[in-house]
Amino acid sequence: MELASSPSRAQEVANYLAEQIGTRWAVGERIGTKHDLRELTGVAVGTINEATRLLQERGLITTRPGPRGGLFAASPDPLMRIGQTLISVRDQAAVASEASMIRDALEPLIVTNAARRRTKKDVADLRRLLTAMAELVVDDEGFVRANWLLHERIARIGNNDLLASIYICVHDVLKEQLKSVVPNTKSLAYKQERMAIHVCMVDAIAAGNVDAALHAVREHAQEIAPAAPPPSATGETRRSSRASGRKQG
Repeated sequence: MELASSPSRAQEVANYLAEQIGTRWAVGERIGTKHDLRELTGVAVGTINEATRLLQERGLITTRPGPRGGLFAASPDPLMRIGQTLISVRDQAAVASEASMIRDALEPLIVTNAARRRTKKDVADLRRLLTAMAELVVDDEGFVRANWLLHERIARIGNNDLLASIYICVHDVLKEQLKSVVPNTKSLAYKQERMAIHVCMVDAIAAGNVDAALHAVREHAQEIAPAAPPPSATGETRRSSRASGRKQG
């Protein structure tokens, strides 16, 4: 087995052994001892110790004591597998674009769920976060971070904890990749367009208007200022859209 030097020797060994589970070893089958794995991989004791620790954290191996004990192949809990996958890919070069694609795919589910499940407190929180975002429109980094907080609060509306957790985990991966926002790289006009889109989105959620919420999501994905809301939009959303248009004009 030939191992590269990055991201770490132990990580490389853990990844190699993880690939063998289900092929070389069936779930529940005895893998052997750490000494056996050293002979298989040709690495040092410390590296094998760290690799097996990583595999245990992923839920891919278990240990059993006794004469017939040792290391056994395991199948991790599906939710644990999602979390470990997010951790394992966060240093990959393409992770930002991949996380962005997933986030954009989940956004319609998040926003329409919020429109159906919002409470008065949810709406009040969204309005407060919108105000904070508007106050930071001249600050690139502050504006982006306020935007993140707004989207995370939208994700927490309702009772679909699994959807919210997956969305926020992916959002966290994206935030980690974009944690340093270069100042003065986003024009004021661009940020005003983004602000107007988020106003329409929050208005639609507050009104419980799923069609208008989806319209705002589409505008958000296209990164353009929102056009006139769809015919089904409420009067509140129409008024907000006209007000936003006057500000930009």
